Amino acid sequence: MAERVLRDTRAQVALMRPGAQVDARREVLAETLELPDAKQHFIAMANGADLDHAPDSTHPMAGRFLPDVPLHDGRGLLIGPEANTDDRGRHAGKPAGDGLAAAPVRSDGYVAWASSSGDVTGLADALASWFGPPTIVGPCTDKETV
Repeated sequence: MAERVLRDTRAQVALMRPGAQVDARREVLAETLELPDAKQHFIAMANGADLDHAPDSTHPMAGRFLPDVPLHDGRGLLIGPEANTDDRGRHAGKPAGDGLAAAPVRSDGYVAWASSSGDVTGLADALASWFGPPTIVGPCTDKETV
């Protein structure tokens, strides 16, 4: 990730230099950004939403940013019925979009672990790694709809 941030910063600095050659690059880039896919790519890149924090994961959403998730209190969100077992985050008792049947979502909006099938093998380890040990064991009543 650090290499990519450095690369992007160097590219931004290069575009700020004066001169006719850089002016031409800026014009080409401005035209490119009029294309919807290119614009979305650059927006995701600038926001960091395109980063993959779990490149070796077997699920495509693990390590990815999950947009439109209510993370307003600095706590993570546990998605799915199997996640409703303790107090380590707010709970959404139903699957979210993006093919997620069960997933702990970190407080920064990134999916820490994911399952599409409802198989929760590995969920306990992910919860312990990202959210720590539970302080309440058993059903938790802190639920909300995502």
